[in-house]
Amino acid sequence: MSVVRLDALTSPAEGGANAFEPGFIYGVDVSRFRDADGDGLGDLRGVIEKLDYVAGLGATWIWLLPFYPSARRDNGYDVDDHRNVDPRLGTMADFTELIDAAHGVGLRVMLDLVLHHTSDRHPWFLASIDGDPRYSRFYVWRDEPVPAEFDPPLLPGEELTAWTLASERGQWYRHGFYRYEPDLNYQEPEVREAAYRVAEFWTDAGVDGFRIDAASHIVDVPGEQLSSLSFFDEFRSRLDARRPGMALMGEANVPPPQAARLLEGNRLDALLGFDTNSHLMLALTRGDARPLARAILDMPAAERRSWVQFLRNVDELDLERLEPAERDEVLDRYAPRRDQRMYGRGIRRGWAPMIAHRDRLELSLSLLFALPGVPLVMAGQELAMGDDLSIPGRAAVRLPMQWNDAPDGGFSVGGESRLVRAAQRHGPHAIPHANAEEAERDPDSLVALLCRLAALRGADSPVTVETLPERGTAPVILLESGPCVTVHHLGGEQPVDVPAGLLGAHRFGPFSGGRIEPCDYGWFDRPGA
Repeated sequence: MSVVRLDALTSPAEGGANAFEPGFIYGVDVSRFRDADGDGLGDLRGVIEKLDYVAGLGATWIWLLPFYPSARRDNGYDVDDHRNVDPRLGTMADFTELIDAAHGVGLRVMLDLVLHHTSDRHPWFLASIDGDPRYSRFYVWRDEPVPAEFDPPLLPGEELTAWTLASERGQWYRHGFYRYEPDLNYQEPEVREAAYRVAEFWTDAGVDGFRIDAASHIVDVPGEQLSSLSFFDEFRSRLDARRPGMALMGEANVPPPQAARLLEGNRLDALLGFDTNSHLMLALTRGDARPLARAILDMPAAERRSWVQFLRNVDELDLERLEPAERDEVLDRYAPRRDQRMYGRGIRRGWAPMIAHRDRLELSLSLLFALPGVPLVMAGQELAMGDDLSIPGRAAVRLPMQWNDAPDGGFSVGGESRLVRAAQRHGPHAIPHANAEEAERDPDSLVALLCRLAALRGADSPVTVETLPERGTAPVILLESGPCVTVHHLGGEQPVDVPAGLLGAHRFGPFSGGRIEPCDYGWFDRPGA
């Protein structure tokens, strides 16, 4: 039988709860979501205006990407002040109103907490350059840089080295990412204390959780991965003392055994599922469910619900978790042109233009909601928005939200914005064809599918354990999840017979039993339920 079956033999209690369950997380780039004051840049008031839309999708969390004061050279991750709002995006009063309004429609609010680095305009760094004894210890300084072969930059091709000379000080500072984002030195107790206070500030402001940017790099010492996990032990303790129940999600694109250490002892509640995402792409490339099944089974049973799964984030689609030959397979399939790739390991195309076919878009969205853990949908993915590869680097997928068929997609109250790209006006993913107003009128839209999936998934989340066949291709994956069984045919050319005894009553999806065709999927009751 060409079916990989993963049975739910572990109860939700045994499998461990996820603080982000039930429902799903909806990610919002504030600057590109809705411009409520007409200056051409999205803002907090624009988010407030659209909270009913987010809640109506079935989301339970809204994740706000950085809205702090910033030159926005790295989409706001180059933070100038961790405890304020960029005046172009709003005020603290707007933020307080957003928290209250989100809670009023049943949404919890997660902030992107950027603790790994600051910008080079941050007061801490300016004081460090000036030689202030206290702030000098906040950053990593050396008289000579570490050669790139021993300490490579995290963004190869954009940065040649992880070290830059500060001529004012006559020393080199470390920056794992961009040269304008100097790393904070977490070996110093004062840096840890400053980070705790930033988190406490926003906790007191009413947020419900944090997505911790570059979490694995915070506790890395070059050459000693995840060597300082006590930081997150104290972080959890401090937040619990402030307000118990704060949800913590970490960004950690490291091998699963290392990532799992961040979940030990309740350090973090969940991690972004980079490993699952890479193997999902490999499975779709091959039309073979086994790479995805292996990724799921490689998760310790107690941690299978502690992952936030996604189809595409707002950086590159990173394939670092694959073997080089596997990575080349995916790149050749989904990014055949050099301008569609970056860093030698990733894809900068958007989800919809990359997957291309409507049946595969539906298949992958359904599969996202069937995977163990909590789904993450970035704003605009539910509309099958496109990309603009004329924009350098990661920004190719960072396009303003398309609300209606107005020339600017209804993004700005002023009717126009320089953020709206020419690519958004032409083609199958453009404003006239992919906008929220049109999608909400169409019962067969991806928005309608998303709402249906969110409603089905809310009752439980998948917990999966079983063994795999060792040989052959298995294009169909069957996931048993609480009261549901899902069946997905990942591709290839041949239909596959699914034994009736594996399935209960059909709930929805083009596959209703018997022989499943390529790219079809179906949701069912568990047999005997």
